[in-house]
Amino acid sequence: MLLRTVTAATAETAVAVINNKNSFFDLFKASTSLSHLAQTHAQIILHGHQNDIQLLTKLTQRLSDLGAIPYARDLVLSFHKPDVFLFNVLMLGFSKNGSPHSSLSLFSHLRKHTDLKPNSSTYTYAISAASSIHDERAGRSVHGQAVVDGFDSELHVGSNTVKMYFKFSRVDDARKVFDRMSERDVVLWNTMLCGYRENEMYEESVKVFRDLINESCTRWDSTTVLNILPAVAELQELRVGMLIHSLAMKTGCYSHDFVLTGFISLYSKCGKVEALSALFREFCAPDVVAYNAMIHGYASNEETELSVSLFRKLVLSGERLNSSTLVSLIPVSGGHLMLVYAIHGYSLKSGFLSHESVPTALTTVYSKMDEMESARKAF
Repeated sequence: MLLRTVTAATAETAVAVINNKNSFFDLFKASTSLSHLAQTHAQIILHGHQNDIQLLTKLTQRLSDLGAIPYARDLVLSFHKPDVFLFNVLMLGFSKNGSPHSSLSLFSHLRKHTDLKPNSSTYTYAISAASSIHDERAGRSVHGQAVVDGFDSELHVGSNTVKMYFKFSRVDDARKVFDRMSERDVVLWNTMLCGYRENEMYEESVKVFRDLINESCTRWDSTTVLNILPAVAELQELRVGMLIHSLAMKTGCYSHDFVLTGFISLYSKCGKVEALSALFREFCAPDVVAYNAMIHGYASNEETELSVSLFRKLVLSGERLNSSTLVSLIPVSGGHLMLVYAIHGYSLKSGFLSHESVPTALTTVYSKMDEMESARKAF
């Protein structure tokens, strides 16, 4: 298949003679289609560079970028003397193109059928692949091999292993890997915060954050704030939230819109309604997500008039609403009839009732409020 593709490309195109090998790298960058890459591959062969591993590695990467995974796989497996970096490029290509099973199979092939030794990137990609398909057995096996080869404490491998165990809900195993790490960067800390939060272990997440801020050698970032705020909100730990707010302002993490939105959700969950409008004014140009957080915050704190007013402001702002936005907004408006009416009216006027998800959501919320006549109209 590979030879047929290359031969066809050679017959169909006439590319100028290339004397300098480095010119091929420019061609790779300029190639925007599989046919262009096949033509370049044909020229590599014609000029006797078919055994140049640097060229084949870059070609494999570009093929993966364009989704030509079968071509890339044939290229790698037919090469007489690949190195581990070439395998890594293909493993990553498999995962990026939705084939994590193939990435794991390639990892197994490398170990069983070659003399190559996996490196930290190899283990990182294999662990990520096992995690993405939720294959705990494969993940544990790869982790065990990483331990034997001495790569388990490498930052990228460790972070991905922690993430994998959290995804399997093996929080104790995740913690053990974290505790064994001699070096910890912000990515690893963020993985811990996110893992505990996603497993609804909010108190543990807050404990990890406290450990992080006490470790002066690690500089945390906006992703750290984004990961810890939902846990603090669930616990309604207002004092902790205010401390994070203060630290975020001092460290420059406060300027990101998604961080501001996180603080809106935190303060609304803690009942600090008076803080919401001040936060909202911090936005240069609030998006739909920010409006949703504010409307939800007002509605959940019985400030129905404010939520309705803000919904109307959102409609007049020119922000492009879609059915997904409305469907996410309708459930949180439950119990606040005027807000539901406002959303229903907008949906009717804008044609969103033709989207099945919107009338379904409206019917559900009206039914919960015993507004059966309105539910029938929405349906």
